Formats: sequence, C-alpha cells, structure tokens
Amino acid sequence: MNKRGWAVKGLLLWMVAIVVIFLGWKFVGIIQRTGEVSAFQQEILRTLRVGEKPNVNRQDDQGRTVLTWAAVNGEKDLCAVIIALGADPNARDRSGRTPLSHAAGRGHWDVVDFLLTHKANPNLADNEGMTPLMWAAFHSHAPVVELLLKKGADRTAKDKKGRTAAMIAQDILKRYEQTVTLLAQ
Repeated sequence: MNKRGWAVKGLLLWMVAIVVIFLGWKFVGIIQRTGEVSAFQQEILRTLRVGEKPNVNRQDDQGRTVLTWAAVNGEKDLCAVIIALGADPNARDRSGRTPLSHAAGRGHWDVVDFLLTHKANPNLADNEGMTPLMWAAFHSHAPVVELLLKKGADRTAKDKKGRTAAMIAQDILKRYEQTVTLLAQ
C-alpha cells in the first residue's frame, strides 16, 4: 500500500474513533451486527470533516433513517442520542413504516415507550394500513400491545384488508392452533 493509501486509512480510523466518542459504543454495535455502513453513518463521517451537525433525517435506499435502524435493533440509548440531534420520530420509510412501527413489530418495549414519550404517533399507518399496534399484535408482543393501548393507540383502526389489531391477532392464533394440531397427530 502506498503512502496515500495509508494516510486515507489512518484518516478513516481517526474519524471512526471520533464517531465512537461522539455517539458511543452502541453505534458501533449496530455497524458490527448489520455489517453495513448506512447513509447516516456516511453522513456523520462527511460532516465531521467539515464540522457540521449531521443530517439525522437522511434516508437510505429503503427510505429508512438512522432512528429507524436504531429502533429496529432495539437500541434505546442510540435512539435518545439521535432524537437529541433532531431526528423526526414519525419519519416514514418507503413502505410507510415509522421507527415506532418497526420497534413495535420487533417487541422492543423500551424503545416503543421512549419513542411514544418523544412525540411518535401511535396511529400512523403504513402503506398497507398497518399501525404499530397491528404490527405488535401480528408478532404477538402482548406487553407492547398493552403499552400502545395505554398510550392512545386506536384499537378500532383497520388495515387495507379491513382487519383490526384484534382480528390480526385472531388470525395468528388460528395459524398456531393449526400448527399445534398437525404436530400433535
């Protein structure tokens, strides 16, 4: 490797060290788990070079922001940093889902609670009409369902197929019962 290559590599390592200090080890943990460098992470590196505040609402090719990725991964502490930097808790990705919707669907109770206390709307539906409550019901995350209901989620909302969260949960229960019956034979 030539001198310029080593200099670039050294600069990148120095910038990664600053990112670690700036956002903490949880930020690096997401990079390690996903194996990807998101648009936000690239934005952090770019803005560190010019000394600007990072654009935390920048979207990747799926329309997801860094707050969405932190919510998907259940990283409450990272969500707090990103919200403090000005992230929109109701930003939608290409499928219309919000960080709250993703966290609810994955059962990340603490992230759901955090987002709700930071102005995330519990009733925003995605492109299929699914709300965070419906995603939590679909994946059988009862504690998240309970939290969403306490925080104002609309139990009567219907998706594009005309189903409420209760109907979605009943469909899932039927599938489980059918599976149990088949396995018990």
